[in-house]
Amino acid sequence: MSSDEGSPQLTPQAADASGRRTEPRVEASYLVRFRSIDDMVESYTRNISRGGLFIATKRFLPIGSIVRLNVELPDDKPPASVLARVAYVLGVEAAEARKSNAGMGMEFLHADHEVGRRIAEQLVRGLDPQPSDEPITADVLVVDDSPMYLERAASLARSLGHRVRTAKNGLEAIGLLMKEPADIVLCDVQMPMMDGWQFLRIVRSRPTLARTPVIFLTTLTGEPERLRGYQLGVDDYLGKPFDDEELAARIGRVLLRSKHRPSSSADRGALSGDLSLVSLPSVLSFIEAERRTGALLVISEPHIATLHIQAGAVHRVDLSTDVGLAGVERLFHVLDWTHGRFEFGPSDADVDDELKLPTSYVLMEHARRRDESGRD
Repeated sequence: MSSDEGSPQLTPQAADASGRRTEPRVEASYLVRFRSIDDMVESYTRNISRGGLFIATKRFLPIGSIVRLNVELPDDKPPASVLARVAYVLGVEAAEARKSNAGMGMEFLHADHEVGRRIAEQLVRGLDPQPSDEPITADVLVVDDSPMYLERAASLARSLGHRVRTAKNGLEAIGLLMKEPADIVLCDVQMPMMDGWQFLRIVRSRPTLARTPVIFLTTLTGEPERLRGYQLGVDDYLGKPFDDEELAARIGRVLLRSKHRPSSSADRGALSGDLSLVSLPSVLSFIEAERRTGALLVISEPHIATLHIQAGAVHRVDLSTDVGLAGVERLFHVLDWTHGRFEFGPSDADVDDELKLPTSYVLMEHARRRDESGRD
């Protein structure tokens, strides 16, 4: 049987031909498939990171029944097998009232399960795919009012095998993109006629250009400027003067990430970036000021955290590994991460407020603790 869009696909499996069972007694066995990386991310942030999984079905088992879930992930490996208990049943009428899928909520019977580990690996690959041996040839647009930087970036892109066009300001660049879209744009920020901020706003507002990757090459490298760029949807930041090898690596990484990017990742309200460029406290301050609601995924290999946020306040922190912390101490732990990537996606998910503290207070307390530890 199949589930509705947005839930894993659920398929009953045949029983063991030998008829032999091990304790605890398994009432049923299911194969669970995720239709996309997006579905997997949603299941992770809402259920799996807390030790469970919701499966969409209209054939229900009694609460407390033990089942075997064989979870098939997009990693070319055999399904990950885990025992689970039926924790609750969401019937058809209740699901229709909540505008949700009918199904069963499963609680994993052991915490250290293979499912979470392999999903963590997939999330890391999804946000920052590993380079392949096949070179990516792209149409590159370089935008800069400085002839020196314009030619330097264009020459580097050509040396990498890319096809290159150039523009001296954002207005000229928009005209070129409307005639022929580019695969990636390398853009200065401070330019006449139309600066990089205005250029990026227009690019992200036009459906035909919204998914175009943009790298800012600029002398404006302060954290507020970087956060503003990520807010507007820039894909990466590199300060001037830049190193040619570093720019080549950034171009390759952004192109690879764009190639693997799910179509929904370009939704308005999304926010993503690099923790080495914008600190997590700054990201949370911005989200609080904007009173946004959603899930902030933070990946600092090999660790993953999901911060569930309501109207700008962090309500709950889920971690992929047990660090022996609870409540606000979990958030303090994640705020110490300085390397990795973050990705915020808006959602309407309602979660219990386990912190019961304003985010601004938590950030000030974290800064105070860090200052005190620095004096020791």
